[in-house]
Amino acid sequence: MSSAVIAASHPRRARRLSPLWVADSAMVLLDITAMLVAGGIAVLLRYWLAGPYDTGSFLKLAPLALLHPLSLAMAGMYPARGLNPVAELRGLSQAATFTFLCLAAMTFFQRDAFSYSRVALLLAWILTMVISPSLRDVGRFLLAKAGSRGARAVILGAGEAGRNLAQALAARPALGFEVIALLDTGAGSSANSTSCPYRAHPIAGGLDLAPFLALESGATYAILALPQVSGSELTSLIERYLWPYRHVLILPGLFGISSLDAATRDVGGILGVEVSHRLMCPAPRIFKRICDLVLSIGGGIVILPLAALVLLAIRLSSPGPVLYASHRIGEGGRRFSAWKFRTMVVGATEVLRTHLAQSPEAREEYERDNKLKNDPRITWIGRWLRRTSLDELPQLWNVIRGEMSLIGPRPILAHEVARYGSCYELYKRTRPGLTGLWQVSGRNNTTYAQRLGYVEYYVRNWSVWLDLYILCRTVKVVITGEGAY
Repeated sequence: MSSAVIAASHPRRARRLSPLWVADSAMVLLDITAMLVAGGIAVLLRYWLAGPYDTGSFLKLAPLALLHPLSLAMAGMYPARGLNPVAELRGLSQAATFTFLCLAAMTFFQRDAFSYSRVALLLAWILTMVISPSLRDVGRFLLAKAGSRGARAVILGAGEAGRNLAQALAARPALGFEVIALLDTGAGSSANSTSCPYRAHPIAGGLDLAPFLALESGATYAILALPQVSGSELTSLIERYLWPYRHVLILPGLFGISSLDAATRDVGGILGVEVSHRLMCPAPRIFKRICDLVLSIGGGIVILPLAALVLLAIRLSSPGPVLYASHRIGEGGRRFSAWKFRTMVVGATEVLRTHLAQSPEAREEYERDNKLKNDPRITWIGRWLRRTSLDELPQLWNVIRGEMSLIGPRPILAHEVARYGSCYELYKRTRPGLTGLWQVSGRNNTTYAQRLGYVEYYVRNWSVWLDLYILCRTVKVVITGEGAY
């Protein structure tokens, strides 16, 4: 296919509203802004908490905010695309820690070291880790609105792996890729070119189009989604077709393997991929348990007044007990009673049975999702409690007892074991959670198969950073009530 045909088949290339350097520069400016804003808020908080002090000394440190992008670059945060949100959260936190360690060292060696508030520096460090991811999300949203669609990428492999990747990148523009072509080993360069369903003006054809696309469209990323191709064949493809691309990503086809922290290793000149099973490591599990106890006990004390109000509202809304024990299956297949505030009427089982008998649509929905969107068993106060997730506050007691964790898979009922199939063995490896990937990924708006996928992903990729990411997302979900009914 000639360059003229390629240009004609993808007219959108000439109308990019926001070049890549604009998006990359915007991220750098946002990261510097995050640190300056965090520092300003920290100085004001220190002034408000402990009274007047030499706030002017911190103005001398403001130019050192330029150190933060260097720390982020060393942590692999630039260019800010193709980053998993969990890996990005970890990288941003590590870079902020390094930056503030450098600032603390600089202040220590100055003659007026005692004029700097250590509390202000500590607050600025914490606030930077909170503000920086939020500003990046806002920046990506605004860039998308301005017409920035990310780095142009060509996918080699139009099979299931390539199609799934194209769909994933189209559904998640925050990853920063714009797929302009889907090429395959079995397609011709022109005679067999077909329409690709992921873009309005796609290019689909043989691998021999790859060099032309890089030269004519400015595509900088080539993504190999050919899991059936051997290593020697991949090397030949890269050398023959992908020499104009600055970045080549290879999807190895290791489905079901931990992906968040997989690391490449050179083993005697042979490429290897190392994965870690953190659930088998004692130290991370002990740390997770300590965090569960500290946050559950501390949070339980803080929410006691709110819990008292909820108890009173339930008592006044309908007759019956205030608390409800649901028998669930936990770590190792052990059964336990998960406590909740009662959100249903007394005799809920009979109400459900009658409703399902009268409504075939409701019966089908319940058999499919194990949930009903319009559940006649739920009281008016129960709907509010479920929407805000306040009905699950008593499960803090389960966390303290060690039957649950703050973060983990959704605790399941005994009759769900059969539906879990092979996923049940993964589920039993960790404690079920008060919140988890399912709760922050749409909750009841997801299918049952997707819920099982969240369990598999969480167990295989568990880390402290994944838990922290879920915890941050939980705050947003509770506020918006997304997927709750």
